[in-house]
Amino acid sequence: MVSWRSIARGALTRFVPGVATVATVFEASLLLIAEIKGWRLRGNIGDLATIVLCLPAGYILTLALVRRQLHILANVEGRRSFVAGMAAMAAILIVLLLISMVTGKATPLVAAACAVVVGAATTFAIFYSHLRHRIAHLERTDNGELLVAVEEFAERASTHERITASPSQST
Repeated sequence: MVSWRSIARGALTRFVPGVATVATVFEASLLLIAEIKGWRLRGNIGDLATIVLCLPAGYILTLALVRRQLHILANVEGRRSFVAGMAAMAAILIVLLLISMVTGKATPLVAAACAVVVGAATTFAIFYSHLRHRIAHLERTDNGELLVAVEEFAERASTHERITASPSQST
């Protein structure tokens, strides 16, 4: 099980920087292209801020819902959260572009709702492989000996118990 502290730390130190990275590259590219083409951009920085704030809400909501089933090896404070943030920002830009092409303009409420859903969906997609039902509990070696489950090892290691393994005797 993943702690609330890990979820919050992953959101603030990994997911949000991933979102900000893609948002910065997108905005810089857009401004550069507009400058070259001589376009005058109409936009509101508040729209981007709304999206950047709603994407982590989807991330936190998803991890809160699956935290009991999420394996400790998912490492929500690590690289996967950064990748989830980058994927979420790229996906919301594509979704909002498609909505704008169909309806003309995405309202801030629609953009916020889409951001929460896209943040949740990308987070679930990134962490799906680390749900408990997806991880094998026991493995067998060629000799037929049972190995310690990955789940038990992770739980013991997380509580700082010392695990000593006796070397197997082969004959």
